[in-house]
Amino acid sequence: MLKVFLAEDEVIVREALRDSIPWESCGFLFSGEASDGETALEMVRTIRPDLVLTDIRMPFMDGLTFARHVREELPETKIIFISGYDDFEYARQAIEMQADQYLLKPVTRTKLIEALKTTRARIEEEQHRRALLLQLTQEESTVQPDTPFEKTGSGEIVEDALRYIDAHFCEEDISLHAVAKAVNVSANYLSAVFGQRVGSSFVEYLTEKRIRQAKQLLRQTNKRSGEIAFAVGYRDPRYFSSVFKKQQGCTPSEYRSGEGKTHEEPVP
Repeated sequence: MLKVFLAEDEVIVREALRDSIPWESCGFLFSGEASDGETALEMVRTIRPDLVLTDIRMPFMDGLTFARHVREELPETKIIFISGYDDFEYARQAIEMQADQYLLKPVTRTKLIEALKTTRARIEEEQHRRALLLQLTQEESTVQPDTPFEKTGSGEIVEDALRYIDAHFCEEDISLHAVAKAVNVSANYLSAVFGQRVGSSFVEYLTEKRIRQAKQLLRQTNKRSGEIAFAVGYRDPRYFSSVFKKQQGCTPSEYRSGEGKTHEEPVP
């Protein structure tokens, strides 16, 4: 069964949505909820839902920022915005993020059920296409030599993607979709062949590259941590510090001073 996650800061609204929708009959398992974007993001990374329902305005991290991180880290996850603000700018940003639907509060039970069923059909169709794609790539690997980056087919596509990432990883808006567009394939296809040939996901590879660059800047320059965050593609210094600590086992300042125990050898 498909998993759905709800991010909504208004307790009454969140509980009403959680308790009044027949999730299972709509094809979903209600897998979690959060009242702010920061908490929601940490939970979503673990749960990996197929669908996220999120409010726009939430404390600590708003729904649009939360959705950008979800879109970057879990490109197959669908996003439905639920907002009480009939504002064109919010809708425009939601469209840019390729949100699946944008619903205005108050959302009726009937309208949300209809949105869930439409989204479920889209997810199932894409899952079917991905299964066919995986079968094709497996068949391709049995015909071609098993070299990491064969200069044909998916190997050449991944090499092009790696070159693009190496040139643009410092840009805050780089995403799987942007890289896929640059190499002229779908995001789903790139995600499948990238993981198969590189051995890590797009987000894992991008994060590793950004943190490696950040480590060099921390040890070799006097830039502040916030400046380094922007220099390696993170718009939110707090989020950068959180990612850095998760990757290295210490904060950027601890790494710079040599006080923290890192997960890797220091950059020379």
